[in-house]
Amino acid sequence: QTALFSSAFAMMAVGLALLAYAPGPALAIAGLLLMGAGMGWLAPGMPALAVEYAAEGQRGKLVGAVQGVASVAPILGLSFAEPLLPTIGTLGAMLACGALSALLVLPFVLRRR
Repeated sequence: QTALFSSAFAMMAVGLALLAYAPGPALAIAGLLLMGAGMGWLAPGMPALAVEYAAEGQRGKLVGAVQGVASVAPILGLSFAEPLLPTIGTLGAMLACGALSALLVLPFVLRRR
């Protein structure tokens, strides 16, 4: 699961960076596909990780909480990023999201050591 999360966040980071710097539609589509593949791997991995760490009687509650946070996170992220858009622009916002995805790899890499 560590490899799954690390790969998923890394794919999302690289995909967003490709999308941010895409000079044309071909590279933009490649970035979108890479980012989408990372998101596709991440979506089922979060509840699976929650089930692994939860006690038998608490699994349903924890999976529900994980799904709730995953549903609310984009709304909160957009709310925080919207005031920054005039300052950093679309390129900066995409790179910031990519950097956040890259930073989310660190706990999994550091925990392994």
